[in-house]
Amino acid sequence: MNEIQKLITMKKLEKKYLECSLNYNQYRTMMQHLIAEGKTTGANQSPEIIAFTKLNEYRMKRLEKTATINDNLAATVQSLQKKWIWIILTEIWCGDVAQNIPTIEKIAALNPLISTHYLLRDENLSLMNQYLTNGGKAIPKLICYNGETLEPIGHWGPRPAPAQQLTMKLLKHQPPLSFEDVHEPLHKWYADDKTNTLQKEMEELIKTWIGETAASFPLASLYNC
Repeated sequence: MNEIQKLITMKKLEKKYLECSLNYNQYRTMMQHLIAEGKTTGANQSPEIIAFTKLNEYRMKRLEKTATINDNLAATVQSLQKKWIWIILTEIWCGDVAQNIPTIEKIAALNPLISTHYLLRDENLSLMNQYLTNGGKAIPKLICYNGETLEPIGHWGPRPAPAQQLTMKLLKHQPPLSFEDVHEPLHKWYADDKTNTLQKEMEELIKTWIGETAASFPLASLYNC
């Protein structure tokens, strides 16, 4: 998809998405309540998916306690002087969501001009379909909008570029690898990286977004994995 096509597909944010979104605390409360009930989000309520959801709760709690935003990224975020809306498309069973959104939330919290809004992917497919990754509905997907005009500025996701490259390599392996053989190396990468790559990517993206208008953001698309 070329840049003109991307600009056409990325539409102004409809206010209905803000009205039905959750803030981070509400999202975490929903997740914990569903886990307590032996459930997860989405149609697939298999024991395996519910087990992944429980593991994601552990991952998120760990990152909420340990992730620290580096000084360069903090300074970049704090230099923002215009209102931004960050929409984050998610599902609580997704491991990449658990590995990334606690840090994304910490980044946004550094500037009161950034508001975060969490939406479940499968309940908001019309929005998700504007931000596909290689034709797929990969999450998390962070979409940055101008807080005044509701025009899109840029987006990030579903995972840092090296993690995306590793995932694609593992998925293309022949014979096909098991779910565990794909995801164990991926989550080891996350553990070893300690959010450093995510923070570097977000620093560069935020610099780009600050300098871009809502109608033109050619550099932002470089980070659409």
